[in-house]
Parts: sequence; C-alpha cells; structure tokens
Amino acid sequence: KQWYQRRVRGRKEEKTEYTMKTCVDPPHAKLTTSLSLGITTEPTAVTTSTDCTVKVWGCGDEEDSWTQRQVLRHRHGPAYSSLISGDGSVLVVGYKGLVVLYGTDSWDV
Repeated sequence: KQWYQRRVRGRKEEKTEYTMKTCVDPPHAKLTTSLSLGITTEPTAVTTSTDCTVKVWGCGDEEDSWTQRQVLRHRHGPAYSSLISGDGSVLVVGYKGLVVLYGTDSWDV
C-alpha cells in the first residue's frame, strides 16, 4: 500500500492525515522473489516467485496502471531472479542452478 501524507493545522494543534493512494494485490500465490523493470515494447515489470511462475506486467495507457501480460513457467521450479536486457529483447530468469533466456517478442525460450 502507498499512502499520501498531509499535515493539517488546526487552531490548537497540528495533525497528520493519511489517505490511501494505491493498494496492490499480491502478484503471486507464494513469496515474490524479485522485481525487474525495463522497456520492451512498453514499460515492463517482471516478478518472480516461489510459486514457480514468472509474471510479466505492462504499463497501459494510464501511467499508474499495470496489467498482467504474460505468465511464464519452466520445468525447473521456483524462479529467484530476473533481468530485462538493455535493448528490451531478452528476459533473463534465474532458477536454482539454471538461467533461462526468453525472447520478449513471443516470450518463448
């Protein structure tokens, strides 16, 4: 959750008010192990998890809205880290003892 903080001055005291700005549902069923940001065909976020999924998120037309674009699974179990290449053409995902490269044009290995 993200909160907006505002100080309010009254006659006798000053107080702080908080308003919820954003509430985000957990992206995975189990522990999220990494978050990577980069540019593919759009601003992109990638999360990895011990639930054996890698989720690709795209920033839509609204700058404050992220939508799940792809769910990737690999036979090697939980994913622990990820990185989007500088040119945005490759997603690198680290599994236990293994690195897998996905092409971002089709999200295939």
